[in-house]
Amino acid sequence: EELVLRELAPSSRLILCLEDTSDWALAHTRAVVVKADPHLSRTVLVATKLDAKLAQFAMAEDLHRLLHPRDLALRHPRLL
Repeated sequence: EELVLRELAPSSRLILCLEDTSDWALAHTRAVVVKADPHLSRTVLVATKLDAKLAQFAMAEDLHRLLHPRDLALRHPRLL
């Protein structure tokens, strides 16, 4: 993690953060990125494996909750 944070430290660098959509609340990669870019102002978040998750949705509300995660919105209100 120390090596990654050192590489992310320069404010001139853009950050690409890939996340598995299985659990927004436990996004380990985002937790590291936030240490280097607290407001995620130079970070692009990419959610992966959404296709594997679609079968779990019984109602439109389930998909809405995934695409508009409350935990992410609370931590980074300007992000969404």
